[in-house]
Amino acid sequence: MPIIDGLVNDEGYFQVNVPNYGALPGVPDDVVVEVRPLVNKKGIQPIRVEPLPTKIMLEQILPEWMEMESASCWPTKRATGPCCSTMRWKAARPAATTQAGPCCG
Repeated sequence: MPIIDGLVNDEGYFQVNVPNYGALPGVPDDVVVEVRPLVNKKGIQPIRVEPLPTKIMLEQILPEWMEMESASCWPTKRATGPCCSTMRWKAARPAATTQAGPCCG
């Protein structure tokens, strides 16, 4: 209810999940992030925050992101979305020993 009240009457900051749209540098705009945007009669306005530390991006966010993309790619015989470019990148790495998978053929 406080978020609805903020949208209709007042102004406030609430922890919500929103499309990134530049709020968190280093994360694509179409990824949903949890931030404290300004909520008022103009709507929900994400406020830009400091980027996540490199260690967190490389050791936590990127591996999970790649796992989600590869999972969305495997069920089809030939996908055309961004997962294929990620899978090609993963397969092209010198240390990689696995195949890129059926979506990237």
